[in-house]
Amino acid sequence: MLNIDLVEKLKSFGFTEYQAKALSVLFERSESTAKDISKYGGIPETKVYAVLDSLDDMGFVKQTLGRPKRYKAMDIVEIINKMISKHREMIRDLENRKQETIGLVKKLLKETSVNGVTKKNYYIIGENPVFRELARHIVDAESHVYIIGGTATYKKGIRSIELVRTLNEKLRGGIEVRLIIPKNLELSDEELNKFLPLLSWPNTLVKMLPNSGTTFAVIDNKAVGFALSEGNQIYSVNVVRDPDIVRNFEDYFIRLWNKAEEASTELFTPKKAYGHQLA
Repeated sequence: MLNIDLVEKLKSFGFTEYQAKALSVLFERSESTAKDISKYGGIPETKVYAVLDSLDDMGFVKQTLGRPKRYKAMDIVEIINKMISKHREMIRDLENRKQETIGLVKKLLKETSVNGVTKKNYYIIGENPVFRELARHIVDAESHVYIIGGTATYKKGIRSIELVRTLNEKLRGGIEVRLIIPKNLELSDEELNKFLPLLSWPNTLVKMLPNSGTTFAVIDNKAVGFALSEGNQIYSVNVVRDPDIVRNFEDYFIRLWNKAEEASTELFTPKKAYGHQLA
């Protein structure tokens, strides 16, 4: 039987649920095939190889060359120490970016009037209006769209038919879309069915960071930047037209992108089912 307590402890160190389940099975059974890991860990067979490959890439499992392949977990002390070291590095980086982020937001708020309307910026409240407005500006994108968000932002954004449709249309037209997703982002089957088509485009690039709550989008370096915030399921957005602020947000995104990790391969497993042809 799967050790649920161990799974939860491993997740607390930054592993996804499937990664934690796979490691738990391997710690209990010493060596196992992918089929057994799928069976005893409750991991779908369509995803188990991608999960094991991601753990292999992290240096946390070894695999044999025989048929069928058998997998063995590395020493738990080594695994935990590596994860702690990685988190310490991320925390140092977040501390370094703290004042910079605060400064950007203060400058943004200073240039937005009390009533939320200025020549360059304006303010919108409400989940549906926010994503509709985001889609409206993405329509005008000529080069790229950069988005970083927390778990709630991605789960809610995926539900916006207009936003998802607009992104797919622009991807078909050839613009580049970069997404920074939370490291432990887990979506339901319904949400995956809506999200995976976006990931299947060759011009969609995805990386991961811890779910820090930083959420904004930049559409072209001269168009508009969005700063979204969440609280009690009510979203607000400052729409930014000031070129200096937009450029600052774009530079900030690029720095985050350069620090982010490549997205876990397990997220992309069913991707081939959604292939598109660029027009």
